[in-house]
Amino acid sequence: MTFRLPLVMLAGLILCGCSDENYGSNVSPPPPEPYYIETAVTLSPDREYIYFVAEDTSGGTGSGLYRARVHNPARERVLAGGLVAAPTVSFDNTTIAYLEIGRIRYFDLSDSTMSLSPVADSFATLQYIGLERLLAGRGDTLFVIDDAAYPIDTVINCRQPSLYARDTFVCFSDGENLLSYIIKRTIDGSYAETLFTCSTAAATVWPTYHGASDRLAFGIEYLESRYIYSGQKGGRQGDPETFRFIDSTAHSKPYLIDADAVLFTGPDGRLYRTGFTGGQAEPFTFTGEGNPEIQ
Repeated sequence: MTFRLPLVMLAGLILCGCSDENYGSNVSPPPPEPYYIETAVTLSPDREYIYFVAEDTSGGTGSGLYRARVHNPARERVLAGGLVAAPTVSFDNTTIAYLEIGRIRYFDLSDSTMSLSPVADSFATLQYIGLERLLAGRGDTLFVIDDAAYPIDTVINCRQPSLYARDTFVCFSDGENLLSYIIKRTIDGSYAETLFTCSTAAATVWPTYHGASDRLAFGIEYLESRYIYSGQKGGRQGDPETFRFIDSTAHSKPYLIDADAVLFTGPDGRLYRTGFTGGQAEPFTFTGEGNPEIQ
């Protein structure tokens, strides 16, 4: 079973794609029995761990926030519960900020304590951008959150940020005539650079950028499916060397964790790893000693 979109529809929706691509998935469909859905991947600033949300579809107690080493991905549950969303890791790797029904909460990794931000607003996305500063997103707007300096006084017209470096991030900025731009910029706006341009009537989502290789990964959403692409900074639309279809999935948020490693959620709910140019994806699973399964 694969997820496919008719090519005639793709031609109208994804102008920056290649018209002869196979838009089916390279991975397995969901099994009939209960399983875990692993989504919302984020990378720790030291690039040692990924953190992600796992949903236990059996209705059991396995849902929560998990982490796994990038090069030895045995799952470890960090925080139990089915309401965790949009996790992001502080620069000193001591705190995880996340959303619970839109509100910002914190989890201290050293003593497993939780706290609620005094910011009463609700958001849809969250990203650490400094030691104690967050970018919180709602619609096409980002807000700089600092609990000590609340209320919010900095607003950025951009969406779905991912970390590049301290005070610097990449995001999507929408233009006219169905254009979306992947932008790298600083919080204060002193630096901004367009990395990639895409023309599509569908929704462009979740850009990530590997600066050393100038490579990107992002998604395009249409109805209930997500189509995952990789791109090269400054690449040409339709050029197979600089813009590639990776896979399709019912879930969201691909993440470029290294120059040649894209993580995404396959149709069977598991995380998969594939190269920058796509091809056959492999399950992101533990290959060493011990139990590789979610506990």
